[in-house]
Amino acid sequence: MAIKDYYLWAALCLLFIELIHFIYQRKLTDRRSKLFLLIIFITILHCICGISITVFLTQKMAAHPGNLIITTLLYLCQVLLPYLLFCLSWLTLPLPQRNTVLIRIASIPVFLGAIVSLTNPITGFIAHAESDGLWHIGKGYPYFIYGLMI
Repeated sequence: MAIKDYYLWAALCLLFIELIHFIYQRKLTDRRSKLFLLIIFITILHCICGISITVFLTQKMAAHPGNLIITTLLYLCQVLLPYLLFCLSWLTLPLPQRNTVLIRIASIPVFLGAIVSLTNPITGFIAHAESDGLWHIGKGYPYFIYGLMI
């Protein structure tokens, strides 16, 4: 099985260009700028985790402890990124239109997704490594993806 990670390398290069451009053009004085910088860092971490997992899978070392940690980080990034993008769009609203109840409600799936992500190495709910050295989708993977869409 040939796994291609070219798009991850391309995304990583573009993110580093965006990071350099952002640092030179903006001052980190407001919450939106700091949140955007956090989003860039988490997206870079997401790309690095994806590239690392690809390396482990090409070596058929899915059950390696380092791969389990990296996969857990990848799932946490997948949970956090949509929520952070939602928070960034919420911060662009004028102050009278911001509703803090909305942020609290939106944080519930993030909290549940983080718990599922952190317990995945034990439960194998999202994905698990088999003796053939590859990852196999767990029974809860579709629910995890649907939960991210909420």
